[in-house]
Amino acid sequence: MTDTHRLCLIGADNAMLDDNFTGDPDTLEPGQRLVVAATNMDDPDGLQWSQAKNGWELKIPPAVLISIAAFMLLFTPAEWIAIKAARSTDVTLDYYWELMMACTGGLSLQHPVVIAGIQHLVDVNLIASARQTQILAGEAP
Repeated sequence: MTDTHRLCLIGADNAMLDDNFTGDPDTLEPGQRLVVAATNMDDPDGLQWSQAKNGWELKIPPAVLISIAAFMLLFTPAEWIAIKAARSTDVTLDYYWELMMACTGGLSLQHPVVIAGIQHLVDVNLIASARQTQILAGEAP
């Protein structure tokens, strides 16, 4: 039986960011981690959990960043031409594309903005859903 516990959000610098985290663990930034504050917790089922000094810790792997050029090479020339043309009339597409292109330090294919932007490409029929899966996996066409 698990004691009453709470999740604590710890930053990459080991600072306590939230001592009662109730959000979605999928929204954590790279380097952040969740620690369960409990005195007696059963071994949780989950590959990313590990026992820490003061409880259980959820490990968030660091994001893999790719260059903007590598990101653009994930699209076929026909897809790129269609995206470029559509940006002038689709402000949502333009918004996501501008955000992605502004990531000069690298782009994470797991970032929520990238995922939403690629989903928008599917929603407006600029790419197929199978291509979405390939792109988000970092697979070239």
